[in-house]
Amino acid sequence: MIISELGKSPSLEGGDDFLLIGELGRLVELDPKTIRFYEKAGLLQPRRQGRFRVYGQSDARRLVAIRALRGFGMTISRIRKLLNTDNAAENAAKSKSDALLALEEQLQILRDSQQKLTSNIASLQSLLGQAEPAAPI
Repeated sequence: MIISELGKSPSLEGGDDFLLIGELGRLVELDPKTIRFYEKAGLLQPRRQGRFRVYGQSDARRLVAIRALRGFGMTISRIRKLLNTDNAAENAAKSKSDALLALEEQLQILRDSQQKLTSNIASLQSLLGQAEPAAPI
């Protein structure tokens, strides 16, 4: 669905059937600590092989999507809900609708932030324009 599109990356095509956390981290450009954090947060569920976490290409794609969503400013909680919704194959249309709604809501949050930042920049520029130059020491 929508999230699958975010996880697409030419560098993720093909490759090994499984990866260890260090290899995965290099592939998706994330620190292993971050990957473990996402696992503890319930965003990722790697298989275990003995005492090792074993990741597949679907895990790599999921991490790329998570990184993109975090880049959009989404919270872990919201991403978890969005990923869980996206995985519900039996409700594909609703899943896509929910994902689009979540992305539209995040877009509005970013636009509101942009407006506030633009206003703050204008206020600071105005203050700087009114300020007298500092006296040389």
